[in-house]
This record gives sequence, C-alpha cells and structure tokens, in this order.
Amino acid sequence: MIDLPDQVEDYLHKASRLIVGYLVFHQIRNLIIGKNLERICRGLYQSSTEKRFGADVNGSLNIISSSVPKAFS
Repeated sequence: MIDLPDQVEDYLHKASRLIVGYLVFHQIRNLIIGKNLERICRGLYQSSTEKRFGADVNGSLNIISSSVPKAFS
C-alpha cells in the first residue's frame, strides 16, 4: 500500500500558479513551456515557442511546486 498526502488544490487555478514560485522553477518552466502562456481553448495552452500542451501539464507543475518546494532546485 502506498501512502499519499492530501494536497489542497483550491488555489491552483488556470496559469496563475505558473507565474508565482521560485526562480529555479521559472527556469525549468521556461525550458519546458516558454515565457509567455496563452490559453487557446479550455484545457489547451500554447507557449511562446508555439508548443501546445494540456492543462494537466500546468496542474502537474503547480502541484509539484507547491507540495515539494525544492523539487526544481
């Protein structure tokens, strides 16, 4: 059996959490996603490098950065 801690996600909304965080987190995020983030439609984002990704990627980065603050350092 695997024990997982509960993670409160009520404040993780849209792309706002990607803007707030640690410098290293931003550097990794910029490598993966790009600097500018545009919502194409519900659940789909496009970066400044024209890469498209789903909202689940955004949510995953948000949860990792909030639950494990040193994950990207």
